[in-house]
Amino acid sequence: MGLVVDLNQGYITKAGGTMRLEPLVIDLLKILLKQPNEVVSKTDILEQLWSGKYVNDEALTKLISKLRKAFDDDPKKPQYIKTIPKKGYVLLFDTNHTTNPKIQKPPALRNKPIYWITALPLLLVFSLSFYFFKIQPQTPTKLNNIERLYDRAESHYYQYSRVENESALKLYEKIIATDPNHALSQSGLANALVQKTLRWPNKINEPAIKHTNLTDAIETGRLDNENAQLQLTRAEGLAKRATVLAPESAKAQRTLGLVYATMKKFKAAEQQYQKAIALDPNEWGAMINLSEIQEHAGKHKLALNTLKQAFAAMTRVYEKQEVLIRPWYAKLGVAIAEKSYRLDNLPDAEIWFRQVLEIEPFNEIATIGLINLLKQQGDTDTAKSLCYELKQKVSPQLGCDIDFN
Repeated sequence: MGLVVDLNQGYITKAGGTMRLEPLVIDLLKILLKQPNEVVSKTDILEQLWSGKYVNDEALTKLISKLRKAFDDDPKKPQYIKTIPKKGYVLLFDTNHTTNPKIQKPPALRNKPIYWITALPLLLVFSLSFYFFKIQPQTPTKLNNIERLYDRAESHYYQYSRVENESALKLYEKIIATDPNHALSQSGLANALVQKTLRWPNKINEPAIKHTNLTDAIETGRLDNENAQLQLTRAEGLAKRATVLAPESAKAQRTLGLVYATMKKFKAAEQQYQKAIALDPNEWGAMINLSEIQEHAGKHKLALNTLKQAFAAMTRVYEKQEVLIRPWYAKLGVAIAEKSYRLDNLPDAEIWFRQVLEIEPFNEIATIGLINLLKQQGDTDTAKSLCYELKQKVSPQLGCDIDFN
């Protein structure tokens, strides 16, 4: 027997038995069926599935992975769904019915419409009742629970605290125990393991480690102990599996890059970050991570340009990703200003400090940076005015005469 999909009831039957598909996966399949053998853009799919509500590309990536999993389709050698990088997806469809294998249909379906695809005997049937189940179907409730758990895990992870990271670890592991092929949870678990290794390698009763960046973590040697290496090896395995399960996921590619960077495999890390950016030109997280590798290699100007690209990407998707971007937006602008200053590009540094103050009018670091820059250029009146306002609005104890480091 080949594959039979009931679009109305949401079931798929194949050699191993029958299982239920998530409603959104069925809706995705219907969209692809409207334009067989044609590229359906990500934008069109997102609009039809979510009707203007914001979701990022990862949501679509998960649905594509689930559809491929249901069809037992290998993304590297697709028989049903082909990814067109930077464009969208194609449902591979053959209208030459004479080449299709004969498949016995239940009597009630003799005159019902059927779509045929010859890569394997796949029947997409609009109305079909099944009486035998060899695979326990995943109900919509179970699928929804997994997605809710994943959203909770992600919200914990992005808080970047020790307690929140431990909560994320537990939730990712719980999802994977339920669905071993949930690619993004494997990616998330790998991320959380890397952060634990970088930021919280110390025991609970030991003094906290001040996390700065990857270079500092490498130079202090805290990535070289046996426990760190074991955790990173585990993270590597998870991240690799995620890229196999969801090769078109920019997040999965970025995660593997982060793992490689933490393992000091910098060339491999850079390649993964570039893959992520190729899949999603607005993958600002990969750009920030790539900049850190470039900075570590002494390519300071290149690193600065990559950070500027990340800021531009953030700006393009800010309205859609405000919750994720808002905590980092001003910080990234400050980092660009400071790096410009260190490279003796004072006009650029001033522009970026002022740009940050457009985002956060009383950002302390940007204000003090601009004050010191203006003092250095002889504009003491403006510097004093900024200092006075900062003390009035934020804290009178602020030392506006702090030299810029």
